[in-house]
Amino acid sequence: MELNTSAKALIPLQRDQDTLVAFNVGFGLSSNLNKWAIRPEIGFLYNPNSESKGHYMHLSIGFTYRFDAIGKR
Repeated sequence: MELNTSAKALIPLQRDQDTLVAFNVGFGLSSNLNKWAIRPEIGFLYNPNSESKGHYMHLSIGFTYRFDAIGKR
């Protein structure tokens, strides 16, 4: 098992939009992380400039599989 964390700022290209802040936590679950993994993740997105204290939450799941290089013996 592995733990992955990330933090990011989403900076808008237009001046009338707010910068958003996000935090994510994910896991790699596998019997062999060098070959494959199931990757559940949860994240929270905030607008620090907003008067409301709300946030958006997302849940996702991914799958990673490592293919050996073509022609490798």
